[in-house]
Amino acid sequence: MHEKLRRVTAEEFYAVIKQAMAGDSRECFLSDYSQIDYETMVTVLMYNDQAGFALEGDNLANIFSSRQNPVKQSLDIMMPSVLSFGVTKLDCFGEDLCRKYAKYGFAAVAVTRFLDEYAPRNWDYGKFGRPAVYFMAQAQKLPKGSLNNVTDSVPYLSYDEAWAYRERLLGGI
Repeated sequence: MHEKLRRVTAEEFYAVIKQAMAGDSRECFLSDYSQIDYETMVTVLMYNDQAGFALEGDNLANIFSSRQNPVKQSLDIMMPSVLSFGVTKLDCFGEDLCRKYAKYGFAAVAVTRFLDEYAPRNWDYGKFGRPAVYFMAQAQKLPKGSLNNVTDSVPYLSYDEAWAYRERLLGGI
């Protein structure tokens, strides 16, 4: 793990993520987990408590960097460590995040429409609109030949179908 990162307890991670993202409009991009939820995850913070990530098995559950974080490009510090824990999948909102994760070897395998009834609390429609939700997987973990088909035309599916499709590609179902 990178020297600027450290494993922490669920209690510490929960307190830091809540404080670091309070008042930040991007907080709605994070999955809303309780401290109890984090107890079953690997939780890691940057040395300055302004960035971190949580892993649920092979899934990147949350990753954040506060606007007060003086460390620029903190994703470049965190993602190699995320990958070292064996993460093979993640979900994200919109093409911008999809492109960022592609830099670290993830490929969109399915996409679903943004549905208002499942919108994160405090979602700012005026600022963020209704971006597609991308289901991503580590490209090197996908069956040979599937990536070419996927990049040509990522299928639009329901949330459950997209989740199941990615799991099948990764050999999980």
